[in-house]
Amino acid sequence: MKLTPVTILLMSLAFPAMASDLPADGYYRVENFMSHRYVYVLDNHGTIDIGATSADLKAIELWKGLDNAISDPATVLDFTHIQDREYDVTSQGTGIHNIIDYYVRVRAVNSQPDTYLLYATNSGMTKYLCDGERNESLPEGVLSDNGEGKWRYWHLDRIAADSDNYFGIAPDLKATDGSYYAPFYAGFPFSFSSPGMTAYYVSKVDTQNAIAVISEISGAVPAATPVLIKCGSSLPSANRLNLGGNPSVQISGNCLKGVYFQSDKHLHYNMTAYNSATMRIPAILPDGKPGFVTSDIKYLPRNKSYLNVPEGSPATLRTMTEKEYDTWLQNRPPAGIESVTADENVHDIYNIFGIKVSDTSRHDDLTPGIYIINGRKVIINNR
Repeated sequence: MKLTPVTILLMSLAFPAMASDLPADGYYRVENFMSHRYVYVLDNHGTIDIGATSADLKAIELWKGLDNAISDPATVLDFTHIQDREYDVTSQGTGIHNIIDYYVRVRAVNSQPDTYLLYATNSGMTKYLCDGERNESLPEGVLSDNGEGKWRYWHLDRIAADSDNYFGIAPDLKATDGSYYAPFYAGFPFSFSSPGMTAYYVSKVDTQNAIAVISEISGAVPAATPVLIKCGSSLPSANRLNLGGNPSVQISGNCLKGVYFQSDKHLHYNMTAYNSATMRIPAILPDGKPGFVTSDIKYLPRNKSYLNVPEGSPATLRTMTEKEYDTWLQNRPPAGIESVTADENVHDIYNIFGIKVSDTSRHDDLTPGIYIINGRKVIINNR
C-alpha cells in the first residue's frame, strides 16, 4: 500500500503522542509520591520472583531529605529506554536489571504530572514497586513489591544544574588557602557547571620522595573515574555538576581507586576493608595543602576516592601538580647533606620539601625552621 504524504504526516504526529507518557532518557532522582522518600542504590544484590511472590529489594533504600540526596551519587538513576515501556535503570555501576533480572516498566499516572508507576511483569503477573513503610514521618522507608494505591506512585525528578534538583559536590577538606577538596567516585560521567572547580587524578606515586603527582582532567570526567575535586566553596549549591557528556579522552594510569558500596544492613554485606599497607586517604597535611595519609578506618567509605600505593610506601604523601613536580626534580638539593650553621651570604634557599622559598642573600624574613641552603641543612631561628 502506498502511503500518501498526508498519511505519513499524520503517522509522524501520532507516533510521538503514543510515547508521550514515557520519561525521556536521562538522569533522575526517584521520589515516592506519598512518603517523599528518595531512592538510594546502596548494594548490587537482590531478587524478585514474580511467580512465587517473593522479593529481596533491600539493595535499594528510601530516605527523606533532598539536602542529603543533592550530593549523593547513590540517588542518581540513569533511565535508558529499551523497548515498549521497558527501561534499564542503572546506578552505582549496577542496574535494576542486574539486581532483579527484570527491566523496569514505566507507566504515567495521568492525574499527576511527572508521576509514574514502576513495575515488572512476567507471564501475566505484575509486581509494582512501592514504599513499604506506611509511616510517612519516618526518615527511612523500605522498597517493596507489596503495595497499593498512591504508595505505588513515584516522582521522576530530572537532575539539572540549573534547577532545584541539581547535583552538587559537598567537599570534605579545606586547605589553608581557602580552597576545598572532595575525594569522589561515581558511576556517571560529568563536567563542571559551577566556576572554580577542577578534577584531578593521580598520575604518579613517587614513593622515594613521598610525592603523589596530580594531573588535571580537561573536559568531561569519564564514568567510574575516581578523582580529587578542587572546589571554590563549601556549599554544594556553588559546586554544581552537569551529569552526562562524552569525555574526549579516557584516563589511563590513574593511581586513585574507589568503591560504590559500604553496606552491612539487611544481610546485604558489601564492604571493602581498608588496608594501611596499600591504601592512603585524602587529607589536609600540616602545611595546609592536600595530600594522602594512612588512616585508622576499618572500611573504605562509598563513593570516595583513595590512593593505591605499593607496600612499603611512606605513611604520608604530599601532592604536586605535574608542573610543580617537574620543577622540584630540576631544583631539588642533593641528598646526604648535614646540618651546619647558617651563612649570611647564601643563595637558593629551599624548605624541607625541596621547594625554593628564597633566592636572596638574606634569610632574616624566613620563619624559624629547617632549610636547605647551598646544598646543606641549616637551622634558622630568627628570634
